Amino acid sequence: MAFSNSTRDWRRRLIFAALLLGLTFLYISPGGNALLAGRTDTVMSDDTDPSTLPFFYDKLVDTWKNHPSWFFYGAVFNEGRIPDGAFTFWAPWFERFSVPFWAQFFPIEQVTTAFIFTLFVLNFLSMYALCRYLDWNRSISVGLSMSWAFCAYTRARAKVHGALTGTFHVPLIFLGLFLVARGKTWRSLVLATAVFLFACTTAHYYIVTSAFLAPFFVAFFAIQPEVRREWKKATARLLIAVIPAIGFLGYNYLKPMPSNAKLNAEQAIPKGGDTKDGSTHPFLRYFAARPIDYIAGDIAMGASDLNPIRSMVSEHILNNLDNSNPHERTNGIRWIILIVSGFAVFMFFKKKFAEQGPIRVQMIFFMTFALFTFWLSLSPDVPFPNSGPSLWLY
Repeated sequence: MAFSNSTRDWRRRLIFAALLLGLTFLYISPGGNALLAGRTDTVMSDDTDPSTLPFFYDKLVDTWKNHPSWFFYGAVFNEGRIPDGAFTFWAPWFERFSVPFWAQFFPIEQVTTAFIFTLFVLNFLSMYALCRYLDWNRSISVGLSMSWAFCAYTRARAKVHGALTGTFHVPLIFLGLFLVARGKTWRSLVLATAVFLFACTTAHYYIVTSAFLAPFFVAFFAIQPEVRREWKKATARLLIAVIPAIGFLGYNYLKPMPSNAKLNAEQAIPKGGDTKDGSTHPFLRYFAARPIDYIAGDIAMGASDLNPIRSMVSEHILNNLDNSNPHERTNGIRWIILIVSGFAVFMFFKKKFAEQGPIRVQMIFFMTFALFTFWLSLSPDVPFPNSGPSLWLY
């Protein structure tokens, strides 16, 4: 029996959706089972920080029901139940609206899992959108999107720092830059504006890091062939596209709470950085990545691995954590990605490849970007004491 093109498209989309949802369900296992069962006796966590999320999420839902306008400030203010019991949730925008939505369908103890499930899906779709916009075929797009969404880093964050599971902002930033550079219509400009704005709904940590890396994003935009041909027009389009995002972030900073909100003195005055062992902000050193982390496995879940060599690397890290912990040291990249990347670097130095100007320029950018962000993840004492960019960022 022959199928029409529209029927084939629907079948392909259904298969795509089933694959994505199925992979996400498996990756958060056993959390998915508890989610579907609606259990109230367990929370997705490692029995540390996330264990308290049901309490905070319950307060978010309460605020949404009684004062929904308070969701539209830099932070979400809550009056509390006792005098001087008011406090604020510095919740990312995507998280603050996801919580009351999922609370309609699941008990508050499982909203954490539903939120993390959503972030995995969003990570996948963001990278897939970027790949498809670049006209890469579906197989490559799906493979890269799976590698981006379902990796050791995001799974470790899901276990401890739920909102940090959402790394969707990175592909969205590059997608927005491509839309501005390659697009010629107002439609592409509006879409780029929306993409940049949505990227700002990620975790505050990622927003600050992205702002710190802004010179790289500007450089990437500047090296695009379309921008180099019409740089005045492209620059004007970029300014139009990013101004709403900058305004949105500025509003969050300048208007964190309603004008009549009152906090107790302890909350109203932020504390300074920690000092320990004669070092300011020691966590930058304790929890920094080490180069070996990037060839390790999913150490937040243990050293067990189908790859015996990677298992040995993971076990070595777990036995030498010092003041760090497993989830902070979980930064492993799939070896197939490392191999392909290494092959690309090798090809970069081949004479035939050198003749492909635009591609070569893009390669130089991404190698530089990768090396800098790698350095950013390391201790601020690399290569010399207090010389690393993590200290500049903080």
